[in-house]
Amino acid sequence: MEYYLSEEEQKVYDDFVAVYDLIGTYHTDLEKKPVRLPLKMRECRFCGKGYKDACFKNEPHRFSNFLGNQFLIWDEECDDCNKKFSKYEKVMSEWLGLERVISDIRPGKKQFTFSSANGNVQSRRIGEVVLIEKMKDGGFMGSVADGKVEIDVTPLPYVPVFVYAGFLKNALSALPKAELPKYRAFFIALMNEQAGKAFSGFRRVEIVETNLETPSPVVTLYCRKAGIGGYPTHTVCLYVRNKLFQIPLLVDEENFKKNSESATILPAHFVSKEATFVEPFLINRRIVVLEGWEKVIPEKRVLKMEIAPEDMKNLACAQMPPGFLDEIRKMQG
Repeated sequence: MEYYLSEEEQKVYDDFVAVYDLIGTYHTDLEKKPVRLPLKMRECRFCGKGYKDACFKNEPHRFSNFLGNQFLIWDEECDDCNKKFSKYEKVMSEWLGLERVISDIRPGKKQFTFSSANGNVQSRRIGEVVLIEKMKDGGFMGSVADGKVEIDVTPLPYVPVFVYAGFLKNALSALPKAELPKYRAFFIALMNEQAGKAFSGFRRVEIVETNLETPSPVVTLYCRKAGIGGYPTHTVCLYVRNKLFQIPLLVDEENFKKNSESATILPAHFVSKEATFVEPFLINRRIVVLEGWEKVIPEKRVLKMEIAPEDMKNLACAQMPPGFLDEIRKMQG
C-alpha cells in the first residue's frame, strides 16, 4: 500500500513553490574536503577582513559540524569569527538536548553525549542503541519491574538569541556573495550583541519533525519570485536526519532601521507533494521564537517508557561484566 501527503501538506507545498524558487542546494555527503583557495584570496564574509587583517589557519565548516557536516569547509570565515560561532553552536546543540543523541545527527563521527540539566542522567549512542545512564538519584523514576520508567531529560539552561545566532550563521553561509549587502542588518546583529539588542521580532525558526530521515545533511536556499511582495526575499532550510529547520531571512536594511517586519512567513515543504511512502508519513510543525537575552531555565522534561504487558512476560536481564560502562566511555571518547 502506498501512502501520500495529507491535503494540508500538499497545500504547504503548492503555496511555497508559488512564491519561491529553489536557487541553491548544498550536499554535505562529500568523500573528502574541497580544495581551498590560496590564503591571499580568502576573505571573511562575516567581519569583512582579508588575510592581511585576519587569520585563516582553521578549517571552518560552512554549515555546522555538529549537525552532521563533516567535509564541507570553506574560505569565507576567519578564525576569530569561527571561535565566536563555536560559542553559539555549542548553545544550539545543548538546546537540542537528548534529540541530538536519539536522532544520530552525526553519523560516522564521534557521537554526541547528553547530560540532563542537573547532571542526574547521561546518554550516548552506541551504534543503533541509545544508552541512558543514571548518574544521581532522581534520574530514573519507577522501575522496569513495574513496566513503567520515567527519565529526567531536562536540557541545560540557554540564552535564546544565542541559539538563534547558531541557526542564523548557517543561513547566512548559504547566501551567494551578491546577496550579502541586502542583509547587512543580520550581520550587525550576529557580530555585535549590543546592536542586536536594539531590535527584535525576527528571531523565528520553524521546525518540522517527520518519521523520514535524510542520510546526510542537505541545505537548500530559496529566493522569492520576481514581482511578488510581502514575503521574505530568501529562506534557508536545513534538512538534518528527521528534522527540517527553516530560517526565513526577515530583516533587510530598511526594516532594521525601522525596528519592524511585516513579511508573511510561508512554511517550507519537507518533500514534494508527488512523493509516496511505504508507511504513513507523519509530520509535526512548530514555530520557535528565540528572542530574549536572559538565560532560560527549561521546564522539566520527562521521557516516559512503558513496556507492553506481553513483552514483560519475556523480559530478561543480564549482568554486565565489571568495567563495562568504563569501556563504553573509552570507545566513545
